[in-house]
Amino acid sequence: MINPGTAPAPDAREDVAAANLSAFLTAVTGRVPQMGGAPAVRIKELAGDPVRDPAADRDGRFGWDLPFSDGSRLRLLMPGVELPRLRDDLTAEAPCLL
Repeated sequence: MINPGTAPAPDAREDVAAANLSAFLTAVTGRVPQMGGAPAVRIKELAGDPVRDPAADRDGRFGWDLPFSDGSRLRLLMPGVELPRLRDDLTAEAPCLL
């Protein structure tokens, strides 16, 4: 069984995934004030630029590690497909983050 949104993303591109990552991080950081500020959301905060890790790439998703202020890292696999497919497609076939 394949979980919705986790099927391989054909024709994915790394440059598109990088643009999607930028849009994602902008949207997330823009939401923090609406959610009550950093303490209400998370004690740790992003502490630098995402670090690309090609070894994590799979199925049309491209890997980055997001560094946090406590020294931890969060692995994110961003689909390399057009942003509207990620943001606006509400079907089960829309590629999702892993």
